[in-house]
Amino acid sequence: MERTKVAGVTDVELLISHFLTQFVLLTCQSILSFAIMISVFKIQVHGSLILAYLMGVLIGVAGISFGKLTKKVGGDFLLLLFRIF
Repeated sequence: MERTKVAGVTDVELLISHFLTQFVLLTCQSILSFAIMISVFKIQVHGSLILAYLMGVLIGVAGISFGKLTKKVGGDFLLLLFRIF
């Protein structure tokens, strides 16, 4: 982390790069999950498949954002709680 700060990378650039990387992985994971759900398990999607896919992606983005928020707010305190319980 210190090396990126010395190289002149701003906090916004770091946040955007993390978010884009996570979003690409989330997109691939969602496509694979929907393909397995429909082809292997024969689960029917009533309505638009694109809207169902977008809803899954938005839920993933909300999870990523919540994870980044808890890390920023809680920091080491949350790690301590996880070690205790």
